[in-house]
Amino acid sequence: MAVVAERLTGRYPQLSTTVVAEVVAAAYAQYATSSVRVYIPMLVEKDADEELAERVRLAGEPGSR
Repeated sequence: MAVVAERLTGRYPQLSTTVVAEVVAAAYAQYATSSVRVYIPMLVEKDADEELAERVRLAGEPGSR
C-alpha cells in the first residue's frame, strides 16, 4: 500500500503524508477479509482518493471546520 500512499501524496500535496497514510490504511482495513485480493490496491486507491478529495474540498469551504 506504500505505492498507493505515495501516489496519493503526490496528488494531494496540501495534505500531510501522515494523513494520506492513515486514510490509505483505513481504506485497506475495509478489505482485510476479502477473499479476492487482486483488486484490493485499486479499490483502496479509489476509496482513499475519494476521502482525500472530500477532505480537501471541505478544508477549502469557509465555515466547514
